[in-house]
Amino acid sequence: MFNYLVNVMKQDEKRGLLKQKVFDAAFQRIQEDGLNGLRARDIAKDAGCSLGSLYNAYQDLDDLILNVNSRVLEMLQEHISSNVGKEQNAEEALVNLAVNYMNFAYLHYNLWTSLFGHTMQDNAPIPDWYTEQTNATFLTLVAPLLKLRPELDEAQAFILVRTLFSAVHGIITINLQERFISIPKDMLEIQLVDFVHTYAEGLKNKA
Repeated sequence: MFNYLVNVMKQDEKRGLLKQKVFDAAFQRIQEDGLNGLRARDIAKDAGCSLGSLYNAYQDLDDLILNVNSRVLEMLQEHISSNVGKEQNAEEALVNLAVNYMNFAYLHYNLWTSLFGHTMQDNAPIPDWYTEQTNATFLTLVAPLLKLRPELDEAQAFILVRTLFSAVHGIITINLQERFISIPKDMLEIQLVDFVHTYAEGLKNKA
């Protein structure tokens, strides 16, 4: 019995090491090249394992990408909240969150675009755990927004949060992809700050 448990522990340890190697290889590939042309065979080669071993570690390429994106969401959450404190007023907090989001996109462009560029194979549903983590990232914006509109419940605030996020994300995306008229980062930050201030003032006036 003891030997059996030792063997199980060793197998779990080996599988854990394999998962980490595959994860690291996929993370590096996405960080350097984005999702374009990402292939399981290349990841397995980078990880020093067979393609079959990769699929023993992760169900499929979707599962692996979602796990990488989960880590990116953690990085994003940490980054956007880095200088946002309870002592700030709601408008300042929203401005800092927007600017931090912009900076993250500039610093980690390929990882950032992976969050929005990945689609599940064969229209498979997105796992609940990943949806919950994504929603938790949005909830970072709810607290300051509720200070501006305290009469709203969390569900109503969440709808406004998604609207604000979509606008901020769109402004940054268009500029980074150099569509239409691209402007320098420092000028983009000024415009972004002005936009969030205007949005916040509009919310306060509706309260």
